Amino acid sequence: MDRQAFVRTLKRVAPALAHKDFIPVFACFCFTEETVLAYDDVIALESPLKDNDGATVELRGAVRGQPLMSYFQASRSRHVRVVLEDKVAVKKKRKKKGEDDTPLGQNVVFYSGKKPAGSSAQLRLGLIPEEDFLFTMPSTKGVKHYKVSDGFLERLKKCVITLGVDPSHPWRMGVTCCFSKKGIVFYSTDDHIMTATSLEEELKLKGDIILPPRFVNHLLDISRGDPADTLYYSDEWVLVEFKSGLRLFSRLISDVQAERYAALIAGTEKDVAEVGVIDKPASFERCLEKALSVLTVQTLRRTNFNIGDDQLHLETITPIGRVDDKMRKLGADVDAVRALISYPDLMRKIAPHCHEICFTEKCVYFRGEGVVHIVSILAQKSEE
Repeated sequence: MDRQAFVRTLKRVAPALAHKDFIPVFACFCFTEETVLAYDDVIALESPLKDNDGATVELRGAVRGQPLMSYFQASRSRHVRVVLEDKVAVKKKRKKKGEDDTPLGQNVVFYSGKKPAGSSAQLRLGLIPEEDFLFTMPSTKGVKHYKVSDGFLERLKKCVITLGVDPSHPWRMGVTCCFSKKGIVFYSTDDHIMTATSLEEELKLKGDIILPPRFVNHLLDISRGDPADTLYYSDEWVLVEFKSGLRLFSRLISDVQAERYAALIAGTEKDVAEVGVIDKPASFERCLEKALSVLTVQTLRRTNFNIGDDQLHLETITPIGRVDDKMRKLGADVDAVRALISYPDLMRKIAPHCHEICFTEKCVYFRGEGVVHIVSILAQKSEE
């Protein structure tokens, strides 16, 4: 098999290699001649194993992933070839007549060249037999499936800004997707900001699932260069197949509570209807950029929003410095509000695709085309 094609394939599935080898096979590439797979007990990636000429690596079994990939990345040969050899016990005493060496499993020898005899470099790794694999990709026959659209991926991109990763609240993790005949509703929250967006499509699907955080991130990352084709899901797992044949798998998070998201949206929009929305100030993102100049990972990332006298005043104070900025002429009769907002850096990311804003006693509400963001207020102080 062509070495460069071999390395490209390994890199595609490498994100699913475990970083620690408490369970050895989780840190291995699992070969089946036609495919190579990696699984770290959270996600799995499987890719066809062929170069442009249809050549493959004739190997069935698992070998340590990082040494294999590092070796062939450093190699400059054109081809990859493998040969199996038996592991034999090393005996200190001389063998008795008629006594044979007892195989202790197999090694796989990778040669950097087309012919082993003429190759000057080789890598020898232990081989885990195929019957010891702890995972194989599930069958997608008869499983619920959805043809992934560009709109689906665009909605995921908006949700990933507020992607939840806290395992103590499983229902808030990842992206909750609610499939119905009318389309899909997406929810996500990082406990500071909540995102809700929808995609109108005629579907024959019904049901709610939570796409885990790593699955969402890998799906979007891979889709930049390899379009996602079909999403399959059961009650326990989700799998996406890409145009190239690459497949991404993850187990689902079971604690779906979409009704809690819906209730929060309904309650917030009731408050928003009483207060009223205003057009987002044209300089809103620019003011947030200025606030970020004194915010770092090490500082407390908070900004005061003060509304009054037809202007919005942003005040950001950290050990690094202080930024004061004002957005004048809001163009609406807005009640005076003083609110402490966490993570203005995330607000900077959600603001561009929203055109309306509302400050209530509990939150800052952003609304755009088919998307809503609710930013929680950490503290509120009344004017003295």
